[in-house]
Amino acid sequence: MTLWRNLRPASMTNCLLALAAATTLAPSASLAQCTDIYVWGVPDFDQRRSSLPNLGNCYCVPTAALNWMGYYANHGVGTAMWASNANWQFANYVNTSNRLLIMGDFMDTDPDCGTGLGDALSGIIDYLDEYTNRPFMAQSFYANGNSAPTPKQFAAALRLKWQVMMHYGRYDLDGTEWERDGGHAVTLVGVRNNPCGSNPIVQFNDPWTGGSDSTNTQSSFSFKEWELVRTTRNFDGEVRAMWEPRGQTGTVDRRFIDKRIYIIPLFALTGVSTSVASSLKMTRLNQLDNDESDREVVIPSPNGNSIVSAISDLEHMQLVVVTAASRTQPAALWTYSLADEAFSGPLTEFGGTPAAVDSDRFGNVFVLESSRVTKWRMGDGSVTPQGTVTLPYVCDALTINDANDDLFVVAGERRRILKFTDGNLGVAPQDQPVPTGAAFNGIPCIAPNPATGRLFLTSENGSAYEISQAAGAPVWVINSTIPMGSFPNRKGLQFSDRGVMQFISNGVVRELALDPLSGRWIANPIPLFTGGQASDFITLGRSRTNFNPAKHATLGYRFLENPDPTTPETPVCLVDVNGDGVVDFFDYLDFAQFYAASSTNADFNFDGSVDFFDYLDFVAAYDAGC
Repeated sequence: MTLWRNLRPASMTNCLLALAAATTLAPSASLAQCTDIYVWGVPDFDQRRSSLPNLGNCYCVPTAALNWMGYYANHGVGTAMWASNANWQFANYVNTSNRLLIMGDFMDTDPDCGTGLGDALSGIIDYLDEYTNRPFMAQSFYANGNSAPTPKQFAAALRLKWQVMMHYGRYDLDGTEWERDGGHAVTLVGVRNNPCGSNPIVQFNDPWTGGSDSTNTQSSFSFKEWELVRTTRNFDGEVRAMWEPRGQTGTVDRRFIDKRIYIIPLFALTGVSTSVASSLKMTRLNQLDNDESDREVVIPSPNGNSIVSAISDLEHMQLVVVTAASRTQPAALWTYSLADEAFSGPLTEFGGTPAAVDSDRFGNVFVLESSRVTKWRMGDGSVTPQGTVTLPYVCDALTINDANDDLFVVAGERRRILKFTDGNLGVAPQDQPVPTGAAFNGIPCIAPNPATGRLFLTSENGSAYEISQAAGAPVWVINSTIPMGSFPNRKGLQFSDRGVMQFISNGVVRELALDPLSGRWIANPIPLFTGGQASDFITLGRSRTNFNPAKHATLGYRFLENPDPTTPETPVCLVDVNGDGVVDFFDYLDFAQFYAASSTNADFNFDGSVDFFDYLDFVAAYDAGC
């Protein structure tokens, strides 16, 4: 790492002041999909600690997550740890160890075997609920025959201000198959050398410090780099492409990037209709700094036709979009890449405009067209048909329950609910009547509440109903009725991870939350998207994982000790803002941009405010060098 000092003239301070005062500085990382990205100021905590079970040898996953909690604490969410800290590297070792133990408990970390990916996801969500009270969500994915993590996706996630944990497996060749035997989790902080190219470089903070390091003190913060290459092999019986560090040889203990976890500020997808065109709006709740410039992103329709539905497919870092039919064009399905910032398609076309679209956690999309449901397997800008079923009725709504992967379809006119267990269209559905007391007034909607696991049923006007199936019988019963008369012309019923009900009423997003004291649904006391303009639909991002107990609940899919100890480490330098290994005027420009925007990235002394003292501290640190 080359560090340059004393290269700025005596007038440099005045120059920086002028730059910091400007409001038109170019961002340090362009939104263009193939530019380098680096997240400045992420801690590099050690997993090996004498106060942890088994010395923390299997605590890589909790530690990779806690690094981001330290980052949160220094960016406006102090409770993510216990407070912000100007120097995590040399202070509060005991408190950090305690929080690491708590994170491991939330994740059900096994001291001898590590942390399963499904447990890691639920643990992160529980930790965020307990210590931040902010609307984050999380997603975790195993590589499969359909997809695997890529540097391009990592870079896109970091640009979207998501937090990334990169997981690699250790594989041994057995005959013609590479079989996973443990692995490791790290905190991804950057991607450079063209994330879209054939030899990108990932930068990461590695929780492992080696067996010779002290388990009673924090080692100096550093990051590691891997130059990656893409390879296609037979992994555990599935042929797929994955990325590995350049230069690996042999048939034992080869490392391949095969899993990842994203922590994501909650977002919503809504339609926006104007006199000119129809667009898709992605609204993000930015939780970590004061820059709201990219809170709303408007994406024009790919063909000018109305957008009638959109859902997220974050396994492939894309949105799935359905456009309506017009005089000259049929209704169609498209994907919008969050990495490429471009549409692909149309991937398939429909005879009429679909009534509903939803996806499961395994990369399948279900499209309802009148009396037909089609299942598609999503790829990166592609779809593959998986099956079609003709329904006995004309239907209006469908939904997937992630808790059990069941697919539900509602026929409003016939007042029936069809249930496809595990989303399997090849087996006859359970066909039961809507509960007698549930009145429909207009087109029905159906959605699961992840907080309770129960379904909610409503229509454009009238009440909403919480329903479930009676014990020992498939009959649907009403558990509670929610008066909704003050919200006419409703569309797009959805629930957040935490059970906040969201829908559109007369073109405006509304939110209700269950009051634990009165047991009544009231206006959400902490509004998320309330008051936003929307047309026909609203789709919330959700926490989900493609964890499959039948496939993944084995030792080979858990994280074991003995990660790679040989990758060279680069000491962290607090004034290397762009993480390129060189301290120069570009770091000044990047810090000036943060400072001009009053971003908490410019809170250099971590006192909770961005002011001139941060600027003075940064200049002093620059002059001191590294």
